[in-house]
Amino acid sequence: MSEQKKEYYLVQELDETAISAYTARNNQEAEKELMVKLIKIEDQILSLCWGVSELKICIEEVYSDKIIVKVKAFGKTVARLTLDKNKTCAKVKSDIGDLARVDVRLCVDFNKKEMTAKGKICAAFVCTKFNQIILQW
Repeated sequence: MSEQKKEYYLVQELDETAISAYTARNNQEAEKELMVKLIKIEDQILSLCWGVSELKICIEEVYSDKIIVKVKAFGKTVARLTLDKNKTCAKVKSDIGDLARVDVRLCVDFNKKEMTAKGKICAAFVCTKFNQIILQW
């Protein structure tokens, strides 16, 4: 399968008062990073998604001790996860149809107040890999 590099993007932005700053910088693979840095995010119900290719990782709720996330691929919800201080990482693997699949590992570090996503999404014979901080608060 060939590797294809794409830019990461936010599907939906939050109200400007909740956003501290967007950060764009080059990572080791010279791909663009894009994440959102939030202020006063804890104990909030959100509608914020980070995506690459046909993968969307949507942060639904953020509390001081847990984050609720929905993983969507090709328009279908493949997982809804709760990450907390006892379960800081979760892996989602799913085949969508005959030629598509997603493999993602989500981790949250409550001390650093950041969430990362690592994995790949494949459609037909093209895979897109990612290793990204997707949220800081």
